[in-house]
Amino acid sequence: MIPKKSLTIFMLIILLLSFSGCKLGKENTYFKFVGFSYYIPKELVPKDPVVIGNQVYFLEYLTDNIFIASISNYSNKEGIYDLCLLGSYFPKTILRSPTSMCSDENNTLFVLETGDKVDKQVGYTPKLKLLNPPYHSYQFPVHIKAIYSSGEIKEISNLHLKLKELKQIKEAVKIGYCHGYLVIMFDNLNSLLFLEKTSLEKNILSYFMLDLPGRPIDFDTSNDSFVVLLDDFTLLKYEYNPVSDNFTIKTQIKVKNLQTNNFLFTFSESKNTVVVYDRKNEKIHIIKNNQQITIKFKGIQNIFKIKVNGVERIVVIRKETGIENYSIYELR
Repeated sequence: MIPKKSLTIFMLIILLLSFSGCKLGKENTYFKFVGFSYYIPKELVPKDPVVIGNQVYFLEYLTDNIFIASISNYSNKEGIYDLCLLGSYFPKTILRSPTSMCSDENNTLFVLETGDKVDKQVGYTPKLKLLNPPYHSYQFPVHIKAIYSSGEIKEISNLHLKLKELKQIKEAVKIGYCHGYLVIMFDNLNSLLFLEKTSLEKNILSYFMLDLPGRPIDFDTSNDSFVVLLDDFTLLKYEYNPVSDNFTIKTQIKVKNLQTNNFLFTFSESKNTVVVYDRKNEKIHIIKNNQQITIKFKGIQNIFKIKVNGVERIVVIRKETGIENYSIYELR
């Protein structure tokens, strides 16, 4: 019988030989095995993480908590790193049904919250759709908490009651950060809310609504640009225009062979690359410079971007047969 440790080493060699050369049909585009994620439970892996410095922050919806994993280079080899769970960030009493997170260039963590004890009393159940609202004018709760690197916490509560544009909206589903603005997407709203992050410090709401040509189903942001995927699978890239002081469409492409809303989505501005993973059909779509590559890639648990030694990278977390921990692959 082969010892478990030897079996793991054997499987690792197989991984390095097979997936390190996983070509995607274009020169210099492939997934390379770079390491493992240790002690990170399955419940944390599929959630949208946020990277600050050498740490990755995961939302855990069941406990309303945030968990932290470190990005470590134990082998001291170039391009080889692991994720290792460190522990929880906050006791659950601090957060009120966190739904999404993002961060800015100052390492401030922003948390989008969609409920608290008061909200629940009027019929709202976090993470579920509203059933039989007590009155027709009910508004879905929207709260934003800023957690600064110093440990200071500021928040904007009841945003849904302060902005007239949010009177008829449904749930807030995602938050991102782009060029000094917090970007918030709502369910069934053909617009994105851009809220100046200084609103948290000045206690004065400064915002605008950006109308889209269709209903967004996901988006991802970077420093000066963002991408949004519409419900007809049109992918739009917006860039900040300093002349008009607004965001304008830079590129537009229809994502081919994507026929489900069950997907993972990430965008790297530095690589000008969008990755969409179709969970149902286990296909990964890579859009770079308005060109699309589609391949079959089984077992993917998450796709997100991290920074290692100051360089932004797109990584894939994958479950391998016969290996206890998740494997990490990097898009090269």
